[in-house]
Amino acid sequence: MVGKKGFIRTIEATIAVLLIFGFIIVAEPKFSKQAERKTPDIIKETQEFMFSEIVHNEDYRECISQGVNEQITGSCRDVCGSNMDDFISQNMPFGYEYACEVCTTAVSCLQDDLPIDRSVYANSIFVAEKNSKIVRIYFWES
Repeated sequence: MVGKKGFIRTIEATIAVLLIFGFIIVAEPKFSKQAERKTPDIIKETQEFMFSEIVHNEDYRECISQGVNEQITGSCRDVCGSNMDDFISQNMPFGYEYACEVCTTAVSCLQDDLPIDRSVYANSIFVAEKNSKIVRIYFWES
């Protein structure tokens, strides 16, 4: 009889260990996916398209480096007028809002224009002309 009790307890312990490992394997991917926030593919593709157009368009590059208005840094509309800003608004994904800035430093030069209660997806490029600048585009869900 004593041998049977030991055998049953060994099987119980093995089943308990298997249940715990099974729970860990099933529950772990859910926890890691919630903690990991990735930039949506539509945002990545849109930013790549916009930056490609900005880099290859002579008017945009000249506007960024020299500025159309008196202001040399700030929002894209302040620096370049409505031309580049209209391009971005016409090509942004549905359901998102945006902000665009032209800066001379790595620090954002927008003043409190970004939401703090939503995920903001940002990307930037360095435009090297006579006056090198950084163009940064932010997207967030409406």
